[in-house]
Amino acid sequence: MEHNNTNNKMERNIPFVNINFFDKMYDKLVLSVTKKLDSGNVFKFIMVLTIHVLSFAILLGLPIAFLIAAFGEYGFINAGFKGVIAFIIGLPITLFTAWYGYSLTRKRATQLNKEEYTSIIAFYFKKYTPLTITLTGELMAVFAFACVIPSILIGGEMSDMGSGIMVAIYLIGIGLMALIYAYAARQVYLFALNIALSILTPLLVFAVAGGLSAFFAIFFSDGDEMVTFCFVTIVCLYIFFMLLKKHVFTQWHDK
Repeated sequence: MEHNNTNNKMERNIPFVNINFFDKMYDKLVLSVTKKLDSGNVFKFIMVLTIHVLSFAILLGLPIAFLIAAFGEYGFINAGFKGVIAFIIGLPITLFTAWYGYSLTRKRATQLNKEEYTSIIAFYFKKYTPLTITLTGELMAVFAFACVIPSILIGGEMSDMGSGIMVAIYLIGIGLMALIYAYAARQVYLFALNIALSILTPLLVFAVAGGLSAFFAIFFSDGDEMVTFCFVTIVCLYIFFMLLKKHVFTQWHDK
């Protein structure tokens, strides 16, 4: 009885024809996909997936790139003793950097996955984009810090140690500035986004009101272009400032 009730509740693929096979395939391949698309799970999954793909690209890509740089056609391992030392020092640093970059990126992907999804536009601009800005600065800092020790230890001969230390200091500065600028850019982006959202709503009303005022001005002005222009300008300016006061200045004052 339960099996028959399930079949009766299932949406039919072909009206007035009960073909169990097509109904099941329709439910699994069509209805399930449309439900996920309507709920937004597919779009959220794609955005989170891009961060996960980046994490594995870092985990696998950095060691592979290091090995190519070491044993490739122009690999530094061919430089003799100095190349061997560079390989011994660089390999563990590369492996650690790959693991750390992977872990950091995976953490951000998990964090993004826990965010609430309301719409594709809101999720992309309010959740995904700010997170990628932060993650970019964090990864730049990680890669810059990872090059500090090699720049000191593999700076060339002893006479080049001074320049190696200067490069290391320069890399530390780059890493710190990358973090600072990334978090600052995130705040600026969110602030600009709030301003844009505050302005777009009144602008839409303003455009509609301006269009209607222009229509009625032309209809009742008997072809006098100057009267039409002055009337539309006054109405539009009044509506514009009232909308700014309501949607922008009031929100800023409340915040």
